Amino acid sequence: MPVSEPRLKTVYWTVTRECNQRCSHCWISAGTRREGELNTEESLQIFNVMVDMGLEQVKLTGGEPLLQWKKINTVMEFLIDHGVQPRIETNATLIQDAYGEEILSFLEKNHVHVAVSLDSHIPQQHDQFRGMKGGFEKTLSALTSMRSHNISFSIVTVLHRENRATIDEIVDFVREIYPRHHQINIITPEGRAENNDRYQLPIESYVEDLPLLIKKIRKKMGEKVSFAIPYVFAPLNTRFLNCTVGKEICGLLPNGDIAMCGAGINREDLVLGNALRDDIEDIWLHSPVFMTLRRGITSLKGVCSNCWFAQYCMGHCRAYAYSVYGQLEAPYPMCQTVYEQGAFPEKYLVHPERDCSYVPPEG
Repeated sequence: MPVSEPRLKTVYWTVTRECNQRCSHCWISAGTRREGELNTEESLQIFNVMVDMGLEQVKLTGGEPLLQWKKINTVMEFLIDHGVQPRIETNATLIQDAYGEEILSFLEKNHVHVAVSLDSHIPQQHDQFRGMKGGFEKTLSALTSMRSHNISFSIVTVLHRENRATIDEIVDFVREIYPRHHQINIITPEGRAENNDRYQLPIESYVEDLPLLIKKIRKKMGEKVSFAIPYVFAPLNTRFLNCTVGKEICGLLPNGDIAMCGAGINREDLVLGNALRDDIEDIWLHSPVFMTLRRGITSLKGVCSNCWFAQYCMGHCRAYAYSVYGQLEAPYPMCQTVYEQGAFPEKYLVHPERDCSYVPPEG
């Protein structure tokens, strides 16, 4: 059966909103399981269609996907049998629980890569940020088990106001765990983080602090550590990675909704259809949102319209920009906020004299 172009190569599957932690930065406010989440049969039905569309990889995330181990185990077996590689994002605390050995054996046997959240080398700080007493020890124990089973894993750390002073120590601590990679993210102010100023980095940190911090860590660690931030706040020698949502990636939400990525979980207008009720291939090929993203957004608004880096980053995360401003062409919110506060580096403005204020469309 011929595959239509462009192929749907990767799906970001938000398996569930259920989670055993209550992270301060969680942009989907994960916690309690909601009604209407896909069951095993429905999940298999959806992925059976997606396999025929050229699917190559599925990222399972949440919430905490391991809370639904029986379901995702069956789905991953199906994917692997059809040549699709799964990978998992998890806090890893459940790997030491009832299904621990079964999980470890499956991951080892099928070469499934695991991205594990670890936000501090200080147990109390990690546990407080993630809302789980004893979480640090459980995660470290799981990482030890994964290493002994030769399971490929990476570490994901959220950089915030309370761990900024020790980020060098965190990087050194993580290095001794021997992950394949260490990614450092910043907080997206949505969900539980939307009105939580306790952990947000101050605006001046992005301009004055982050470039120097990244340069220092990259000098020591090379490509083993990466930062997921807009290019304007990174050293010029940072390797640029572009988001391919809409070009080869889409999101699948817990109830079967199809979205740009996981961001559709917070805004109904980012949902482009439902994989149980609608034609998945038609959504992928003909959704106006996906078609716009494929063509490339050439008319970015606000400060992004006047930034030297726009041709590379294309406004960074379009899903987050749309979630905040309701417009695909909207500026990236962090960059616009920095500009509005007069802190955007003038040297990166194509026309420094131009007013780059932005007013979102009404409604």
